[in-house]
Amino acid sequence: MVRKRIAKQKIQQFDMKVSELLVEYNQKRLTLINFIFTQLSLRSKKIF
Repeated sequence: MVRKRIAKQKIQQFDMKVSELLVEYNQKRLTLINFIFTQLSLRSKKIF
């Protein structure tokens, strides 16, 4: 029973870590997408 509880805690810790990493990844991806869009819009303004 104790072992089960420890395993459960470990799984929860792992889940939290994974979700933290996913949040971080999504934020980085959003900033990258925003950066690319601003670069593209700046370039298109220069062309026209």
